[in-house]
Amino acid sequence: SLLDSSSHGFRTMVDTGTTFTFLPSLVVMELVAQLEQHCASGGGCPPRKSVRGENCWAADVEAAASMRLPPVDLSLDNGALTLRLLPAQYMYFFDGSTYCVALLADSSAVIGSNVLLGLDVAFDLG
Repeated sequence: SLLDSSSHGFRTMVDTGTTFTFLPSLVVMELVAQLEQHCASGGGCPPRKSVRGENCWAADVEAAASMRLPPVDLSLDNGALTLRLLPAQYMYFFDGSTYCVALLADSSAVIGSNVLLGLDVAFDLG
C-alpha cells in the first residue's frame, strides 16, 4: 500500500513531541479505504467501531494480531523518501478492546512519534 503525499501537495513536519501523525484527510481516507479493502478480502478483521469519529475496530490484542494488517508506505518529498509503516506505527489501542488508526486527518502534515518508533532520527538544521 502506498500513500503518496506528493500527489496531494503538502509539506510535512517531523515533531518528536507529537504523539500521533496528522495528514491531510484525503491521505487518511486513502489509508482507511486500503484497510477496509484488506479486511473485506479475508483479512480476518473484527467489526468496525467508531470512537470520537476515529477509524477503529472492535479488537483486543489477540483480535488485532489476527487482522494481519499490511505495512503501509508513506511517500514524501516527491518520492525521494518513503517510510514503511508497520501496524504498530500506524495503529494504536484506544482501550483494551478498541484498535484505531493512528494517522489522523488534519489540514497540516505532521509526522509524530508513533511513526518514528524504532527509527534513528537526525535533525540537520544547517
